[in-house]
Amino acid sequence: MPTATAAPPTPEEHHGEGTDDPLAEIREQMESVEAVWTVYYHSDDWLIPGRNTDIGEVLELLKLENIFDHAGYQEVNPEAIVAVEPDIIIADSLESVLDNPVLSGLHMVQDRDHVPHHIFVLSEGYSFSPENHHFGNAVKEFAAFVYPKDFGHLVEKDDGHGDGHSH
Repeated sequence: MPTATAAPPTPEEHHGEGTDDPLAEIREQMESVEAVWTVYYHSDDWLIPGRNTDIGEVLELLKLENIFDHAGYQEVNPEAIVAVEPDIIIADSLESVLDNPVLSGLHMVQDRDHVPHHIFVLSEGYSFSPENHHFGNAVKEFAAFVYPKDFGHLVEKDDGHGDGHSH
């Protein structure tokens, strides 16, 4: 008799279940959080993740709306980002956003007081890839950035690295 094949594990399942699951507290807390933010994941080559990507799954977990609804990775027109005016930008560095001539039209870039609250830069070595051993910490860091009242306790306060993410 043939046996059923289990679906591949999600990034959350990949890291274990129960108390070994680094995202268990986030998943539980998110049940009472209402989604309100749009997000753009910045890439210098404009190849942007959509649904069915690790980043797409993180955004879904945190009830955030990716400004692009395509599946997988797709090259996008940079002017479309400015037209949508996302609430949050995820980037490798602040400079990659602030020094970008196309993104200079965004309100959050023009008004530098908004930068610390709207542009998120992962700590060095962190990744939204489940294969990265800092995956759980990366998701917690981003959750604390987006929802500081709900998840601020999950990450250490600013340790002097100057990333501006402690709230």
